[in-house]
Amino acid sequence: MGYALVIAFLLVQITCEVRSEQRYERHKLIRVHPQNTGEIYAMKRIQDVFRNSEFEFWKEPRKENQPIDIMVSPDASSHLTQFLKVAEIKHDIVITDIQALIDTQRKKRSQQEDVEDVEEQEDGGVNIEGDQQILDWIFELDQQYEDLVEVIHIATSYENRRIYGLKISGARKDEDKPSIYMQGGFHAREWIAPATVLVMVNQLLSNYGSDEAITVLIDNIDWYVLPLANVDGYVYTWTEDRFWRKTRSVNENQDCNGTDPNRNWDYDWGGAGTSDIACSPIYGGSSPFSEREVREVAGFITKHNFDAFLDFHAYGQIWMAPWSYSLSSTPDYAEQMEVLKLAIEAVNATNGMEYISGQISHIFSPTSGSSGDWAYGTAHIKYTYGIELRDVWYGDYGFLLPEDQILATGLETFAGVKIGFPSNKSKDSFWINSEVHAREWISTAVALYLANQIVSEVGVDPVVDELLRVYDWYVMPVLNPDGYVYTWTTDRLWRKTRSMNMGTTCVGVDGNRNYGYKWGGEGASSDPCSNEYMGPFAFSEPEIHALATFLSRTSNTNFRLFLDLHSYSQLWLYPWSYVAENTPEDDYEQQNQMAKLAVQAIVETHGQTYTYGNSGGVMYPASGMSIDWVYGVLGVVHSYTVELRDLGEYGFLLPEYEITPTCEEAYAAIKRVGQTLLNDKPGI
Repeated sequence: MGYALVIAFLLVQITCEVRSEQRYERHKLIRVHPQNTGEIYAMKRIQDVFRNSEFEFWKEPRKENQPIDIMVSPDASSHLTQFLKVAEIKHDIVITDIQALIDTQRKKRSQQEDVEDVEEQEDGGVNIEGDQQILDWIFELDQQYEDLVEVIHIATSYENRRIYGLKISGARKDEDKPSIYMQGGFHAREWIAPATVLVMVNQLLSNYGSDEAITVLIDNIDWYVLPLANVDGYVYTWTEDRFWRKTRSVNENQDCNGTDPNRNWDYDWGGAGTSDIACSPIYGGSSPFSEREVREVAGFITKHNFDAFLDFHAYGQIWMAPWSYSLSSTPDYAEQMEVLKLAIEAVNATNGMEYISGQISHIFSPTSGSSGDWAYGTAHIKYTYGIELRDVWYGDYGFLLPEDQILATGLETFAGVKIGFPSNKSKDSFWINSEVHAREWISTAVALYLANQIVSEVGVDPVVDELLRVYDWYVMPVLNPDGYVYTWTTDRLWRKTRSMNMGTTCVGVDGNRNYGYKWGGEGASSDPCSNEYMGPFAFSEPEIHALATFLSRTSNTNFRLFLDLHSYSQLWLYPWSYVAENTPEDDYEQQNQMAKLAVQAIVETHGQTYTYGNSGGVMYPASGMSIDWVYGVLGVVHSYTVELRDLGEYGFLLPEYEITPTCEEAYAAIKRVGQTLLNDKPGI
């Protein structure tokens, strides 16, 4: 039998049986497994024709092999299953009596002894029941954590309920902090969304000061949280209809109320995946931002420069990035997916649940007017994600997730959120340079050790987490690769680059005499055969020219630290190099104090003594050096040359057993410098 004929038969059978009930005795949840486009089309036709309480699509027809969940009345159930059998469409019954499941869950809640409507539990969970309880809990948090929490009036609903959110902020109060915005509860029946948001809020606040990682998160990120966005619809799910999805606004000259708030945002509004029929659960509204809640939340977001936007929904266990309206990918797709990959790994490792990730329109089908597309496309929030929480797509509960799964859902979601999101704001940066002088092998070892330690201590050392969150780190292990290779193949003590010099058989230029600041002065040689040969002109060497060009072009990232690693002599040196003089007084005080702190950290590690001071005075004047150019041209106050081990017993031939302690003490010093800059101590 053709699909059109079967649907016509079905229409005749149930047209006169349409009822408007808000209880769901003997309603079933039927899961359909479409195998081809014809079956998808048939289910879409059913969805289009039967816009009444007999059929409620929990999961819409979208793609082949994606299950379609349909709640059906007792009468419609028999007709639908008959149709599916005739059409040979695979299906099964997931819930046999939806009202019975609702009643069981309500009874279980009412039987809990000595449990208040909103209770903070010892295990970190929260019990919530109704909008007023959520509101009470928000204001209780404001009183309990007055130094961390600020209650914010974000919007007002159609029915004139005030919609409140929270700002959570720790010790660091500067305006340039990264910020994350999270919202839940725009679709009223998705109770797990506001519950999950509240669990995450509880995890942040209750662990502040005792959990170092969470303390760092709050101190260094402003968290803006809207637990319940569609308060009118949410109230309606508690008082009238458990499966209400939309807002509660009145649609003029229409039989049905409400708009789907996640089709009402002003980005490609009214396009694919939405409906212009007011009775549809995906009705996009009379115009973009027709819904007061959506309009005012969007207005709040535009007043801030958020680095991440997270919108929580249910169900399916999916983390998704824009676009939603289009199958094409965003310009930032690769970076968005990289973050999603880390988040999903953290989520799945928490409780063993399986979440998937991808682009919204690829996982589902294109949908217009969504919050995520607006947040990315209009508010320019690069790391924008829509998150479908439990139940799993093939699960047993759908929107009726049992209360005993709230805490687990919240904790696994929080694990994904905790990985952090790169900031849209310009971050300060550190640059670590090494191996400009080819024979100084220990400098490369230290640079590699530093990079390895930083990445291996992520999530283990809160100091490292904080340093990475605030600063971008650039590490250049080998600036002079040609010379470095030459030390392995031909001459272990080769120092210079390997460029050809015209008019002579002598090869190479001293890379640390080739920078364009006071180039050609004292301490540099014009003899191509000299180890200190400065080159025919400043930046003649492609390696030095490329580095200077890169640093200049990225100088808007605010380099706070430049380190040039060398050996040997155990020195921590700051400008000037071209002359035995200090920099201007204010800069000199900062440089000298920082160098002192660095060598103290070295002494504390393995007892080694390093000397510190201006390079031209401690060693000898030398022109065209890196730290003079970085300080004098780029304005990076904290520019240092570090001469590593040893004091002369082995010189450039440092024994292998000294590599690890040299790396450890250098890492300790660099970490101390980073912490000092981070804490912005007086005089630094």
